[in-house]
Amino acid sequence: MSEFDTQYDSLDSLPDLELRLTRYSKILYELSMPNQIHRHTHTYEHYKKQLIAHVYEYKRMKGTNKLTEKLDTMLEKIEKLRDIELKRGE
Repeated sequence: MSEFDTQYDSLDSLPDLELRLTRYSKILYELSMPNQIHRHTHTYEHYKKQLIAHVYEYKRMKGTNKLTEKLDTMLEKIEKLRDIELKRGE
């Protein structure tokens, strides 16, 4: 698992932000797998907040496009799947 990225000011360019968006989306996807949901809740919440903040920053810099729409859709679907899995585990 990657280290936490806590340096908000470390984004030097739009490509850096795009790379971080891609990496965070992959991490969130991995953390949303059924065998990871209960074990890594705090880590998932951390990366979810980070991804939302970076998507907001990306939209501010470049506007809404296909990438931001896909990321928004992915976040919604992951949340629904996590809710289903958490209810199943209760």
